[in-house]
Amino acid sequence: MRQRSRSGFASVETLDSIEESRTARLGGNRDQYRVLSCKTRALLRRDKERYVRGLAEDVYCHLYANDLRPAYRALKKLRSMSTSQASVIRTAVGRLVSDADGQMARWAEYFEELFMVDPPSGQLRTAGLQMLDPDLLIDETTPYINDVKEAVAKLRDGKTYYGICNISAELLKAWGEAMIRWLHAVMTVVWHSGTIPS
Repeated sequence: MRQRSRSGFASVETLDSIEESRTARLGGNRDQYRVLSCKTRALLRRDKERYVRGLAEDVYCHLYANDLRPAYRALKKLRSMSTSQASVIRTAVGRLVSDADGQMARWAEYFEELFMVDPPSGQLRTAGLQMLDPDLLIDETTPYINDVKEAVAKLRDGKTYYGICNISAELLKAWGEAMIRWLHAVMTVVWHSGTIPS
């Protein structure tokens, strides 16, 4: 019986394709190897997608049934698949480092090298460069009532925008025109005074 791959999601068809690809490479048949390796990559993508979809369904079914332990196990498997950490990095002299402490030391050394670079010795060429137009002035006029209407309409339901007033987006929308006028009045006071009323 064929042993499954370490990742646990490759099908027997994929494992056979990997073996055929390896045989073609070792046999020196480059054209067949290219075709088979392309096919193998496609099969691996399919198998991984099928595996991830199965884990997601497990999470959903177990959470729906309020069976938390298997749901969290499946979530942990999904999370471990998504982590992408470099397993080996190269030092400045070309030596490979695989342990976490060595990698952290190498990253610290790398960033120290970045900050120790001498400043440029020559002048930067500025001939032919155009000056950018200054930013447009910010409109400081009091917000219009339509601005408040648009802002309230853009609030997404189900999100918490409570702040210190404990007013939800749904409540602001449900009160209609009266709320818009009240909000506009408050905004105008805030705009002119620069302080938020208690």
